[in-house]
Amino acid sequence: MKKIIVLLAASLVTANLFAQTDTAKKTTAKQPAPKTRMVGSTFMSAGNDVVKNLSKSKDYTVFVSMLTASGVAEALKGGTYTVFAPTDDAFKKLPAGAIDSLMKPAHSIDLTKLVNSYIVQGRLSSKDLAKQIKANGQTSIATLSGSVLIARINTDRNIVLVDGNGNQAIVSAFDIEQSNGFVDVLNAPLSFAVH
Repeated sequence: MKKIIVLLAASLVTANLFAQTDTAKKTTAKQPAPKTRMVGSTFMSAGNDVVKNLSKSKDYTVFVSMLTASGVAEALKGGTYTVFAPTDDAFKKLPAGAIDSLMKPAHSIDLTKLVNSYIVQGRLSSKDLAKQIKANGQTSIATLSGSVLIARINTDRNIVLVDGNGNQAIVSAFDIEQSNGFVDVLNAPLSFAVH
């Protein structure tokens, strides 16, 4: 009888060890690598947040400077957002000195409002946006600044954003996945007014 109990106990211990080893293998199994996507000249990883990915690129130095100077870069670390990011080439369409003027301390409120006019709370996918446009011919997008962007599809089948001043920008790249939302690339600046 003792032999049976000892064998039974040994069997239970062995089975328990195998179960623990199997569970350990499952919990330490490699997680798939985050998706990466080439945007301009830089790979953006879905494992990085919006600011980290934009900061790695040479194509968004002006926008990243604006995010940082306004304090919005820090705020973006908490929450989920869709960021419409103009490229440096997009900002070259502005009058000379416009960015330098906006970055002055006297314009910090304008800068923060402007930067927030490029950001929408939550993940706004191109599919959802196109569906809303198709249903109504256009759709309104409320930004963090309180301003509203109108999205339409132009004759070339591009999604175009229009700000309250009538400025237009084509969304040239969509749904660039970030750990905290999406980045969509703009070919022109929006809502640009310095008082």
